[in-house]
Amino acid sequence: MAQDFNQNVNPYEAEKKSEKASWGNAPVYITVVVLALIFIRYLDPAAEQLGISTFLAIPIEWILLIVFFFLGILLKSVGRLVMGLLTGYKTLVFCVGPIGFVRENGRLVFKPLPVMFWAGQCLMTPKPVSSPEEVRYFWYHFGGVFFDILAAASSFAVLFVSDNIVVKWIMSNAFIAFVMLVMIYLIPSDKGAANNGMVLKRLKNDPQARLIDHNILVMTGMEYEGVKAADMPQELFVGADVNGASPYCDIAVLKASKLVASGEYREAKQMLDQLICNENVQRNIVLNSEVRCKLAYCIMVLGEDLSSIDSIIDQKTLQSITMASAYSITKLRFLYTYYLTVKHDPVQAQSVYEKAVNMRESCVCLAEYEAEMAAIEKIRANANNF
Repeated sequence: MAQDFNQNVNPYEAEKKSEKASWGNAPVYITVVVLALIFIRYLDPAAEQLGISTFLAIPIEWILLIVFFFLGILLKSVGRLVMGLLTGYKTLVFCVGPIGFVRENGRLVFKPLPVMFWAGQCLMTPKPVSSPEEVRYFWYHFGGVFFDILAAASSFAVLFVSDNIVVKWIMSNAFIAFVMLVMIYLIPSDKGAANNGMVLKRLKNDPQARLIDHNILVMTGMEYEGVKAADMPQELFVGADVNGASPYCDIAVLKASKLVASGEYREAKQMLDQLICNENVQRNIVLNSEVRCKLAYCIMVLGEDLSSIDSIIDQKTLQSITMASAYSITKLRFLYTYYLTVKHDPVQAQSVYEKAVNMRESCVCLAEYEAEMAAIEKIRANANNF
């Protein structure tokens, strides 16, 4: 293992310590909501002037906040798209509501995406570079937030100059919603998936991190062009560190994924055993789940001590993986193997298999789909050996 642990502590359960170590930005969000309510209820007399009772005004205001909050999320995707294109990035996925476009065979095609993407999705890829000085990262990571800042400023301007009491009431809610989003995106936090503020902070202070972040996006673009994980150029993984902070541990996870895709399960397991002990991975909900999923998969395929799977994949992690499987062929590959080898439940495994087969049309990356289905079929053929 990369880190030393007390002999009485299972390293696979070490993240439980870190779950209580940080609330991330939760206190900030709670404070903003409270201030929003104070602002709307006591500082903005619009509802009272309109003759709307408190009983009706509060739910209406919450509905308005939620509507503008989701509009802000959509606007962030539009902002990232516009600023990314101006910076020289190429669009891979763009979704606003049910309207989704995915790059396939070198061009963008309309493709219905799962409902969970409808709140806004924009994924882009830059051109490969050889040095950190060539990386153009700022507007790709800040562009979406910039559009929300413009929206907040615009709503405040309308609120300030308008004489229409209904407009002022609506714009007061819009202003609060956009400000909340800007704070969520820009106040640095490493709890959960890293936000824009944390990413920008890291990249500004660390040129090598800029190149790693850039290479991760380059590999994502290559994947959408049909390059499989096993065939990714080795030079793109420079900087991978199983003990490092993000994005060093992020690129290490991708390097382990390359080993898994290449069938080098023991080497992958060695990396993932170290990554699961990395505190930076433990704090990142998405990355932590990904590492656990891949590590458990390696153990199952290698036929090693399956009793450790329950420590790696607890009920909370399994629920997370199952939810993600609705749009992730990788997670379905894991679940298929899990139900066959650990739970010995061929009925549930068959159900997962059918979901995987039916995912082809909705999968946003066909290269990934084909690679994962090949792995599933291989496991399916060897099912009796488990």
